[in-house]
Amino acid sequence: MPLSDGEILSSRNVGKLTTYEIRQELVKRDAMDLEEKVINHRTLLERLVQELVKVEAKTYEEQNGSAVKAHLDERELAKLERERKKAEAIERSKARQQDPSYFKRIADENSRLKEEADKKKQAQIEAAANVGRTVGAGDEEEEEDPFATAEEEEEEDDPFRTIKKKGRSKVHVR
Repeated sequence: MPLSDGEILSSRNVGKLTTYEIRQELVKRDAMDLEEKVINHRTLLERLVQELVKVEAKTYEEQNGSAVKAHLDERELAKLERERKKAEAIERSKARQQDPSYFKRIADENSRLKEEADKKKQAQIEAAANVGRTVGAGDEEEEEDPFATAEEEEEEDDPFRTIKKKGRSKVHVR
């Protein structure tokens, strides 16, 4: 079954050609370098496939070679940019460390930040302590019993218990 009129010969469709068509194509491409003793359909087909693979590799390289080169150039430029930024950062670091008051200023800043964090933590502790005292008798929220035993708290957290202490069912039933 020969190729149709619009079909281009490639390594994928070369198997459709007859021995005569393969021989004509090899002669046309000046690739008929086989000995007369070994000429048969299989050897002609192998030789034509070799030629077609060379041509396809060349066209692929032409089409994608510029894209690959551009990609490699971009990577090289990005690498140079990273190295430049790194060198600038090292220079800034060295300049800061040459300043005699740099380490003292850093230590003072760290101690100030630690004091602020301690103050915030203390304020949160005080606010939490005040929350328990400010709940009035008229509020609907129940205050947790500070003297509850561990067993009572454990009963509330028991995942296998189907009814809570307050009488609500933990299991949803439709």
